[in-house]
Amino acid sequence: MKKLLVSLSLLCFINVSMFSQNCFLLEKGYINKSVSHNYYSDLTSTKGWSKMKPEKKAELINQFNTDVLNGTKAPSSSYFADIYVKDIERGEIEKLTYGLTINGIEYTFPCLCVDNVHYYYRTVGPVYYVSNGDTIGAGFNGTQAIPNNLKVGDILPSYEDISNLIIGTTSYEDKQRVLDGYREVETIEKNATYLSKQTGRYETGTWKVTKYEEVWKDIDVKVLESTALNSHTIHYVNAIVDRTEEVVLDDKTYTAYVIESEMWIQSGFESTFAADNAKWQKRRENFQNRLDNQVQKKLIKSKFLNEEGYYVTYLSEWFIPNIGVVKTITYDSEGCISSIGKWDGLK
Repeated sequence: MKKLLVSLSLLCFINVSMFSQNCFLLEKGYINKSVSHNYYSDLTSTKGWSKMKPEKKAELINQFNTDVLNGTKAPSSSYFADIYVKDIERGEIEKLTYGLTINGIEYTFPCLCVDNVHYYYRTVGPVYYVSNGDTIGAGFNGTQAIPNNLKVGDILPSYEDISNLIIGTTSYEDKQRVLDGYREVETIEKNATYLSKQTGRYETGTWKVTKYEEVWKDIDVKVLESTALNSHTIHYVNAIVDRTEEVVLDDKTYTAYVIESEMWIQSGFESTFAADNAKWQKRRENFQNRLDNQVQKKLIKSKFLNEEGYYVTYLSEWFIPNIGVVKTITYDSEGCISSIGKWDGLK
C-alpha cells in the first residue's frame, strides 16, 4: 500500500498538457520511468532552534538543501515506478489513460483535455474506506488543471482534497446533574420596617422568612461517542509560473515552466456525541470545542500552523508543454527539501 501511495503521488505530477487536436505528444504504450527520493530533516531538533536567529536558520536550511541537490545527503527512501500510457482517445475532448501495475494489480487514471486545458483526475468520484464490509469513511480528490499555453506570471487555480475516516465508536454511560426541586431549610421571624403588599405603605412589625435550597440529583445518560480523522488539503495555493528553465529528457532539451506553489494541510481528530440527554450533549460539545480551539491557538502562536489553521508546505514543479510535469521538489514548512521526483526517461 505504501508503494501504491507513492506511485499515486508521482502520478499527481504527471500532467500532460493538451490542445484541441492531437494534444498529447505521448503515444499509447509509452512508459514513463519515474523515480522519487524522500529526505528527512531534523533541523528543528537542533539545540536552540526555536530561539535561533532567522539568518542562522536560513544558513542551515540552505546547507541541507545543497547537500540534497549535490548528492551528499542520501535519501531516507527511494521508490521507482513504470507508469505507462494505456490508451488515448482523440477528438474534441481527448482522453489519456495512465496505467500502473503493482503486485499484479493494474490501476488506471484518466486525464482529459478540454479547451486547451489539461484536467488530471487522481480518482473519479468518491473513494470509500471500508472495514469488515462496512463503510467507515470517504474521500474526495480535487481535479488539477494546467493550461497548455503557459507563460511566466500566470496564476493557476487551486484544488482541494477532503476526507473523513471514522476511527472508532464507543458506547458508555455518564451522569448528568439535574434540578430535582427545592426543600425548606429554616423559617425565622424578623421585626423590622417593611413595605406592606396590602397597604402599599411602610409598616413596623414581625413577619416570617422561610429559606429554601435547591435539590439536585444525578441521572444516567447513555452516550455514543464517535472519533473521526478529518483531513482538508488545498493544493496550488498562490500557484504561479515563476520562470522557465531548460530541461533535458531522453537527450533532448526542452523549455520547462517552473510552477511555485504552497500546499495547505489541515488534519485532526474530531469527536462527536449522541446522548439521550440534550443538556449533557450540549455541555460536552461546548467543552470539546473550547479544548480544540485552545490547541489550535497554541499551534498558531507557535507558528506551526498559519493564521488560518493550516500546516503549510511548498512545491516546485517543472512543466514541459505537451509532455507534463517532469520534475518536482517538495519542501517542508521550514523550507527543507522533503522529496524529489522526476522522470528518468520516456520510452
